Amino acid sequence: MNYEVNKKGITSPSILYSERLILKPVSEGLRDYVFQGLSDHEVRHNMQLPTLNTKEKQDAWWQKFSEWRNTGKAVQWCVFDKKTDRYIGLLTIKEIEISVCRGEIGYSILKEHWRKGYGKEAAARVLQYAFEDINLHTVFAMISPQNEGSQRIVRGMGMMQEAHFKDIHFFEGKFYDLLQFSIINPSHLK
Repeated sequence: MNYEVNKKGITSPSILYSERLILKPVSEGLRDYVFQGLSDHEVRHNMQLPTLNTKEKQDAWWQKFSEWRNTGKAVQWCVFDKKTDRYIGLLTIKEIEISVCRGEIGYSILKEHWRKGYGKEAAARVLQYAFEDINLHTVFAMISPQNEGSQRIVRGMGMMQEAHFKDIHFFEGKFYDLLQFSIINPSHLK
């Protein structure tokens, strides 16, 4: 069994297609799209993450993720509707640990696109890429217990809850729980 990660699949990702969506690798030309969701308080608060609503916060986030994309610690796509070319959200595999073939999936969907199946469709396509093109062994997700929509997305992809971490996440002066979900690459189970 080959457990070697395809690092080129991380640092030079492909454009991805699904039934209704096109996922374009994040680049400088797509920066303004990325911050449409990351600067929205309701979108970020639902994930218990700070709103990136200033140039300084956006520049710091962009610099960190640019470095991660260049060094193989993250891969990201901007999601667009195939028919209208409207921006829908951001999909990420981050915290990639090449030595253990593992990464964390995350997504940020603009609220006007919630409950339309876009998050599930885009996440399923990225999960497929993570397994088939990058050759990750395990993909996991960390989700707030209150974020039922996100839990439905990962469960719909076959991810199973592995853990409930108490007071592990600090946000806006309080500690919060997180649920960990994961799935193993089906081709590695053969």
